Order: sequence, then structure tokens, then C-alpha cells
Amino acid sequence: MAEERHPVEPPTIAEVVLRWAEGSAPLGIGPDVTGSTGPALASIPRACAGLVAVDHLEGFADAVEADDPAARAAMPGFIVAANRLVREAMAEVSRLVSAKEHRPVTRLGVATAQLLVDLGGPEAYPDAAIQLRWAASSYYALGDLRRCIAAYGSAIELLEQCRPAMDELLSTCHDNRGLALFSLGEVDDGIADVIAARDVEQQRARHLRTSEEREASAAHLAAIESNLGGAYGEAGEYGLAAAAYVRSLEILEGLPEALAGERTGFVLDNLALTYTSLGRLDDALQTYERARGYLRDSPPAVRKVNADGRALAHSRKGDAEAAAAVFEEILALAEEDVRARISPEVFAASLDRAVENLVPADSEAWRARVAAVEYAEAGDDDRAEEQYRRAASLAREAGDRLTQLVCLAAGAAVIIHRDQRAALSAASEVRQVALAEGLATPVVLANAAASALLASGVEPVDRNTDLVTVSLESRFLIDLLAEQMESYPEEIRARLTGADPGVLAQRLGTAAMRSLAYARATEYLFESLQFAIALGREESIVIRLDRLRRALVAGKRDPDLLHVVLERLREFADTAARDDVRLRALLSLGEHEAYNGEPSRAVADLRAAVEPLERVRSARGAAASDLDRFDSVNQLYPVLVEALLESDGSDAPAQEAYEHLQVARARTVMESLHAQVGAAGAYTPPKLEETVALLAGLPRPTAAVEILVRQSGLTALIVQAGGVARVDASGDPDSLWTVMAGDVRERAAETVELVRTSTLLRDLVKRVESALAPGVAVLLSVDDGLANLPFHAVALGGGYWSDVRSIGRIPAIAMLRYAPRERPAHVSVVAGDSAGDLPGAAQECAHVGDVLQARPLLRDDCTLDAFAAAIRGKDVEIVHLAVHGRADARRGGRAGLLFAGNEGGAQWARFDDLAVLPWRARLIVFSGCSTAVGGPRDGRGLYGIAQLATRAGALSTIASLWPVNDRSAAVFMIEFYSALSRARDGQDQVDLRAVMDAARSGLRRWLSGEPASQASSDIGRPVGDATAHARDGRDLTPVDSQLGIPVTVREPETRDLLHWAPFVLIGDPVLRFSG
Repeated sequence: MAEERHPVEPPTIAEVVLRWAEGSAPLGIGPDVTGSTGPALASIPRACAGLVAVDHLEGFADAVEADDPAARAAMPGFIVAANRLVREAMAEVSRLVSAKEHRPVTRLGVATAQLLVDLGGPEAYPDAAIQLRWAASSYYALGDLRRCIAAYGSAIELLEQCRPAMDELLSTCHDNRGLALFSLGEVDDGIADVIAARDVEQQRARHLRTSEEREASAAHLAAIESNLGGAYGEAGEYGLAAAAYVRSLEILEGLPEALAGERTGFVLDNLALTYTSLGRLDDALQTYERARGYLRDSPPAVRKVNADGRALAHSRKGDAEAAAAVFEEILALAEEDVRARISPEVFAASLDRAVENLVPADSEAWRARVAAVEYAEAGDDDRAEEQYRRAASLAREAGDRLTQLVCLAAGAAVIIHRDQRAALSAASEVRQVALAEGLATPVVLANAAASALLASGVEPVDRNTDLVTVSLESRFLIDLLAEQMESYPEEIRARLTGADPGVLAQRLGTAAMRSLAYARATEYLFESLQFAIALGREESIVIRLDRLRRALVAGKRDPDLLHVVLERLREFADTAARDDVRLRALLSLGEHEAYNGEPSRAVADLRAAVEPLERVRSARGAAASDLDRFDSVNQLYPVLVEALLESDGSDAPAQEAYEHLQVARARTVMESLHAQVGAAGAYTPPKLEETVALLAGLPRPTAAVEILVRQSGLTALIVQAGGVARVDASGDPDSLWTVMAGDVRERAAETVELVRTSTLLRDLVKRVESALAPGVAVLLSVDDGLANLPFHAVALGGGYWSDVRSIGRIPAIAMLRYAPRERPAHVSVVAGDSAGDLPGAAQECAHVGDVLQARPLLRDDCTLDAFAAAIRGKDVEIVHLAVHGRADARRGGRAGLLFAGNEGGAQWARFDDLAVLPWRARLIVFSGCSTAVGGPRDGRGLYGIAQLATRAGALSTIASLWPVNDRSAAVFMIEFYSALSRARDGQDQVDLRAVMDAARSGLRRWLSGEPASQASSDIGRPVGDATAHARDGRDLTPVDSQLGIPVTVREPETRDLLHWAPFVLIGDPVLRFSG
């Protein structure tokens, strides 16, 4: 028998480098490297440096690159050692992936992939791509989306060179990168990736031989189609989303139950949610019921998602009984989920280990935490965040994981006022880490921050971070902590306490209210109130009394308890020493009285609340970020206006109502303008006398018209020289909100048809007209919920309101205060056609550039950087920007503009990118799509491109309320600037409302085939409806060619309005010129 021989153990990197550093003879092993250059060989030790720390390794790499003979002679042995290292690294990455240790996977995965490529070239691409895929997945789990996308991109580049052998992984990487792009808000690129994933998988499926392989591929295709549906849903393309989900279901129907069962339930849930968004509530509920059948054996968290959807659909239908019944199911499933996920034994053991490593109370880390708490209590959140971060860092260095996570959770809470999305992401990350490590206190603290945000309307980061789940999870952990803490001394217990259980009960009450589960809401809110009373916290007591009052009124329950609640609120209103406590009590009472038949008492209570409110504002500062934390406080003035108008049908309270309305109108925008112009003192809203004076200062007679939404319909307050007049139109205002939802492709036409056919709007405008003298122009201010409606297109006397009135909009009449009296330098900026696909915009910019004597930034020159440089640091007169725009009436923060990329192509500048630009100019014209559309951000406010510019200091803005046709928009703008040029001839100021009228008239003539101005005569007539070749980037959005796009045929009048009515003037109606 031959003797068994064992191979020699390969050397390590350290051994090879040490021999080189000591001048020893190289190992006589390894491949021949004579044909390789020094720089190519040096990439191998440099890649190794990402995996191991070895003395002299950097010097060795430098020597190899310089073709040092000794280093080059050592390279064959080094390559053998590097191959050993890469095998060990791959095994370690695999182990870490299985253990879900994401952070080390990101570092090792990327470094291992690089070493594989350097060692093996194209033959190693498959293994390298796998490492990059694991790194990308870990980046995604950690929330580092930019690095996730980059890692998937590197993997895709490698896999494209391995086709078709690695097409399964290529499809997966495209699909997953698409999901990461969706999460980052880059929906177009995400859709393109998911479509690419689908195309690759379809090509791969054609070559599969076994039924098992074909079935697995079909299941993958079904998942891709479902992801595509999710992407279209994020973009508001609900019709396309539904079509993608239906395709996914068709694929799943042909698969065995083992592959299709639960997946079918997931897709049905997503389809049902899409139907809910489309307003097809019966279809949604039927689809949810189908999904339940497939999900009956799924984990409770999965079944809860289904129940959440059913509760939402029932709530939208107004079926309180059904919604409340489903809410009970939600509670039971959430409780079951929490108990399944959290092991008391694991958390007890983790706590024992964590307590052993707590930093001492006199340590620098704990002192930093104490300082952070003190800063937070004093309202200095910036310093509090800084100290929490410092304490967390010091605790980590000391090995105190519990204190580290507690400080990170508390740090998330203190940035809520500044960046709600960042706060929720930070809190969610701490929650996930603390849950994985079995540490209850940081979970509870993170959930307290997350639940506050979720209760205020901030969108959850995922479906499992919802108000009910985090609240019940915290209640369970608080009970668990209470049992565990009995064995610890008092000083330790003080560090382990979590959130106030009453807050959690309050959050659950909020969730119950959303599901119309008023009985359950009353139960939770009463429990929450008892905790506040036990703690003796007056402000918490009043807040919870108010929440309980709302639940009792909404559910029409327990009049005796409601009477007691109102009595307690009255006691606080009469006797509370603190302004914030008395204010909240008066506001709650006033709101109750205003909407429950006691407007006179409401007026008295709300008038009494004004003085403490202003003291609270003064004490906390006027920044919106601070006031956002007191949403109920910010409702005082609108409720007072409602009470005043309801208390007397005559014009007697109209002046007071008008003046109180000005306090709330665009308050943060006006405060910003006040500060920008360096005005003395704090901002104060105008009284009637000042309003009349401001209107009198305009170059033509003007009436200010304020339009308010009320329970009974709409009210307009009309200010002219003689005072304030009031007109009312009765009807259901809920009909006006329908255009805020539904499919984005239909929204423009639905908006126009609503305005054209609404009897409520027509009646209001008719009554306003009866109060105005001939020749008087209008400055319109409207409630946020009406901001996306084209009031100038409301039907009137066989035509439209703008046929008989010159109409402009203004966020608040106080804006006229800040009209500059000095003349700007004659500097204008013109830019457009950033993607090179808008010939109308290019013609438009050429004409505008001639009129304004400015060289346009066109196509590749129209980058965000170039545009920002053109407007920065200058006193700009006019900015004209003709690029693709987009907006979302549901989510204002998703507005954006398309600029040329710095390295070719085009890229969307998102809302936050645009918010930092210096938009202060006399007039800004956005001739792209939907640039006047505003929507809430995290459930509050009005955000969009035009609103962003106004907040930044733009005094007058022209923007569009829906997607505009490239040719129509070009004609409108050419007509506008031609009229502006004529109007400014010999004048130092121009009323822009008259210029808008002239532009609309010219466009309507052009649409009817009549000649407009000579400048626009060479622009061809539009083909199709107004959204054909629109400036919304939709032609650039990848659309799955396998999905049909349903088209609704509209009436000719609607189609015409879509062309000529989108643009509105917002802000100061007067443009003052340089000499």
C-alpha cells in the first residue's frame, strides 16, 4: 500500500511579506508572472489589504508596482497565499450571511470580490458577483441604500460578461437593485431595473429543460411582476400596478400549490391595496378575502398586513362596524406576532449580560448621557443630539451595548422636529438591532420615537413598523422589564426604565380611531388618561382628555363620560397656571363647541386661547420645526374662524374672521420672508386696514378673496376698499378631494372635469362675482386642500372665470409687504430641454432668451450645478426653467425637476436637492409639468416646486397644475413673454395677471387654428391630448411594453382646458423692472 501524502499547507500573506521584508529567498511555489506588469500584479496585494492587516503589505504592493526584482520574485508565493486567503474569506462571508451579521458582510464581501477579480480575472467573475450580491443585501438590511445600489451595480457589470450561465443571479441583482432604488425614491431607474430583471429571466426560461427549473423560473418571474406592480404603485401609476399584479397572478396560477400558495396571497394583498388607491373599494375587499384563503397558515405578521388592508378599505367606505371588527383582528394578530418573536428567556439572559457591562455612573459616557437629557429637557435639541451621539460612542468603546443603544434611541427622538424621516429611520434601525440582541429598554425607547411619528402621519419605513405593532411590542417589553428589574438594585433599575405606558395606550387609541373602532379607542384613551393622572402631568392629562373627547364624539358614545371630560377640561381652562396647559384645554373646548352647535361659546373660548398661544409661540420661537410638535395648537385660528362664521350669518364677524385667518395663512412662509428681508421684530399678520392699503398699492383695483373649506361647503371672504364681505356656497366639500387620489395618468383630466362640472365651485364663483365691481382684479388665497384646483377655469356664464377676471394667487396677503422697492440688476437666467427631448421647450428658451437678453443653458449645459451657479449670489430679475417636472399630490416631498447629468444623460433633482438652491428672484417661471402641484409631507403642510421657491424667497412664480404638452406650453410661454415685452415698454412695473390673460388668450386662439403671435406661428399643433409628449418625464419613465395602458376618452372641452389652463401665477402680481 502506498504511503498517503498530504499536500503542503499554503503560506499565509504575512509569511510571504515577512520573507520579502527580511530579504529572505522567495518561496519556490506559485504561477509564472513574467508576463504581468507591475501595476497589474500590485492590485493583488492592495486587494488583500482589504481583508487582512499585515505589516509591510502596503510597502510590498508599492515595490511590486515599481517592478522591484525581490518583490516580483515573491509574487508567485504571494498569489498562492492570496488564493488561500480568498477561500477563507468566502467561507467567512458565507458564515456571516447565515448569521445575519450584516455589517462585516459589507466590508468582507466587497473586498473578497475585488481580490477574486484580481486573482482570477473573468473566470472569477461569477464568484465575485456572488460576494457583491451578499454585500449589497447587507447594505440594504443596514439601510445604506447608496452603497447597496453601487454593489449591485458592480455585480451586474460582472454578470453581464457571464451570460447566459449566470442569468439567474443577473435577474435577481437587477430586481433587488430596483427595490433599493424604489426605497431611495429613484422610481424610474428602479422600474428600468425590474423590467430588465423580467427580460433576463424570460430569456433564461426559454432554455430551461426540467419542469422543476421552469417552475422555479416562473415563480421568480411572478415575484418580479409583483415588484414591478409595487414600483408603479409608488409612482402613482395604479392602473399599470394593477396590470402587473394581475400578470403575476396569472403566472402563479400555473404553478404547484407548494410554490404558489403564500406568494399568491402576497400578490393579492398588493392588488387589493392598489384597488383601494383607485377607489375600487368593493374590489379591494373581495381581493383581500381571496388573499386570506392563501394566507391562513402564514405567520401572524403576514396575516396582520392583510387585516390592515381590510380595515383601511372598510374605513374608506365609512363602514365603522366592519372596520372596528377587523381592528380587533389586527390587535389579536399583532399580540400573537409579538409573543412569537420575543422570548422572555432570551431577553432576560441578554439583560443580565448587558448589566454586567454598564458604564459607571461617574464615567464620561454616562455624564454625556446626563448632559443630553438636560439639554433635551431645556429644549436645546441640537446639543442634546450631539451629547447622545457622544455618549453612544463612548459607551460602545467601553463595551456597554445597552447604554449605546439607549442613547441612539434617545438621539432619534430629539431630531424628530428637524428631520422626521431621518428620526423614524434611526429609531427603526435601533429597534431592529435591539430586538436581535434581546435588549428591551432601547426597543421601548426607539418604539416611543417611532410611534410618535407614525401617529402624526409619517409614513412607516416598512409594513411591519406600524403603530399597533410597535405599541403592543413595547407594552409587552415593559411588562417583561418590570419582572426582570426586581432582582436589580435601584441604581440599575433607574437605567432600565422605558417609556410611559400611558403614551403607548394613547398611540393604540390613535390607531383604533383610524380604523373607526371608537369603542376600543375610548378604552385605550381612558387607560392612557389614568396613567397621566397617576403621574400628575397636567399637560399630558389635558392632551389625553382631548383625545378621549374626540373618540367619544366620533363614536357617539357614553354622554355621561363626555360630560365629565368636558368638565375636567373646563377646570384646566379656568385654573391652569401654565400657558400651554390652559391653551390646550381652551382649544379642545372651543373645537368641541364649534362643531357641536355652540359656536358662540366656541368663539369665547378660542378668543381666550389667543393670548396664551402667542406667548407659547414667543417662548418656543417661531420656527415651524418647533411648532410642528404642537399640531393641535396650530389648529386654533382655523377653528376660531369656523366658529366666528358659524356664530352669525351676517358680515359682522367677517372682519375678525379674516384677521384671524391671516394669522394661520402660510405662517411659516411669511415668517421666512420676514426674516429674509431683514424686517424688524417678529412677524405679525396684517389687519384689515393694512390689507386694504396693500391692495391699494397695486397698479390696478384688486380684491383679496380668501376661500375656506367648511363643514357646510365653501366660504369666501372678499376684501375691498369698503371692508370685508362674505359669501357662502353650500354643498359637500368632500367631492373636491377626489382629485388628490387615483391614478396619476388620470388625475389631470379628473381635476379639470371636477372644476368644470362642480356645482359647489360654480355657485361660489358666481356669488363672489356678484360682490365684485367690473374691472377689479382678484388675488386668491385658498386652503391647502384646494391648492391644486384651477379656480380660473371654473365655469361661469358660458365661459370661465378667467374670461371675466384677471386672477392671481397668493399664499397670504402679507406677501405684498415684502415687494421690493429697489430695482434689481438686469440679470435673468434661462434654461431648459435638459434631456434633449423637448423641441418646444428649446424653441421657447430661444425666444425667452432673446426677450430677456440671456444666453439659455440648453440640453447638456442644463445641469443642476450649472443652473445653481447661474442663480447663486446674484440679484436675479427673472428665472425661466423649461425642464421636465413632476409632483405627487399625495406626497409633496416627491416633487422634482429633470436636469442634464454632469456626465451625460439626465438626472432627477429631488425636492430636498432643490430646497437648498437660492430661489430668491423677482419672477420664477417653471414651464415644466405639475410644478404648482402641492401635497402633504408626512401628513402635513403643502409642498411642491412652486411652494419651495416661494418659501426660499421667490416673490412671483408661474407654474403648472398638471402635466403640460410640450407644444402648448411653448406657445403659452412665447405668448407670455411677448405680452410681457409689450407691457414693460416704457413702464417700470407690470401686472402679471394681465400678462397671464394675454398668454391664455393667445394659446386658445392657436388651439382653435387662428393665428397667435408671429413668434409662436412656427410651432406645430399638438398631437393627441394634452398629456401627449408632456414635460413630466413620463416619456422617460420605463413602461413595461407587455402591459396595456388604459386610456379614458375625454370630452373636447376637457381636452382644451388641459392645454390652456394649467399655468397659474402665485405671489406678488406685480413685476417691477430695472431701469
